[in-house]
Amino acid sequence: MNEMRDLWSLSPSVFLTVFIPQVQQTQNTLVEVQPAIKLDLLAGVQAFQTAVQSFHSDYEERGPGVQGVAPREASDRLQTFQAQFDELWRNYITYSAGEELFGLKVNEYPDLQRTKRELALLQELYSLHDSVMESVSGYYDVLWSELDNEKINNELLGFQNRIRKLPKALKEWQAFNDLKTKIDDFSESWPLVQRMANKAVLSRHWQRIAEVTGHHFHVESDNVLLRHVMEAPLLENKEDIEDICLSAVKEKEIEAKLEVVLAESVDFPFSTHQNC
Repeated sequence: MNEMRDLWSLSPSVFLTVFIPQVQQTQNTLVEVQPAIKLDLLAGVQAFQTAVQSFHSDYEERGPGVQGVAPREASDRLQTFQAQFDELWRNYITYSAGEELFGLKVNEYPDLQRTKRELALLQELYSLHDSVMESVSGYYDVLWSELDNEKINNELLGFQNRIRKLPKALKEWQAFNDLKTKIDDFSESWPLVQRMANKAVLSRHWQRIAEVTGHHFHVESDNVLLRHVMEAPLLENKEDIEDICLSAVKEKEIEAKLEVVLAESVDFPFSTHQNC
């Protein structure tokens, strides 16, 4: 463009002699090929409409929303149909632009628009579903000696916030029920587990918990996982376990105070006075 402007400013006659014929030749070429391009466009649009119909038929019969499909299988189907849809959507943008360029009626595809919205919602749901299932299942395999209460608390809180923000329409899906149940089941026992993980709970307290639950924990072993603790009937004996853990904390506090008193008695021994 700058070259054309410079040539015009230097020699209008040369510009008219060189560039105007080139422009006219380009216009003539476009006029010649336009009918063929238009025919290709119309053929492409027709094939695209057939592809859209085929996609929707397949989506309704084998998509992620088919009744009775397990959430894990539905998640896999979602990724497959999402890839197919993305290809259709790129073609939709291309053919719509072509129709507009040639002054043709731009075809509308309401089912395609509806599917686009539905897939976006399902991606949100199944992304959360897969994260919850993977994370919570992973908690059970954490070594008891390496339990990170703060990390798990933060992740649970994050999942619960995301669940609350999901659109109402998604809360009727089986995947939603499954992930909510997974979170609720773990969260119900988790506060009690945190009490049991307190450093104040010693071997004698674990022995009492074992007697109450009828379950041997072996927490002194280096190979004990969180799942080994949560396999015990914790909720059935919640009140007794809470009492034991609370007693352990109080005992720890008393022992700490006694240590302070003993330390002070050593530093400041009592003086013996005799009557003269």
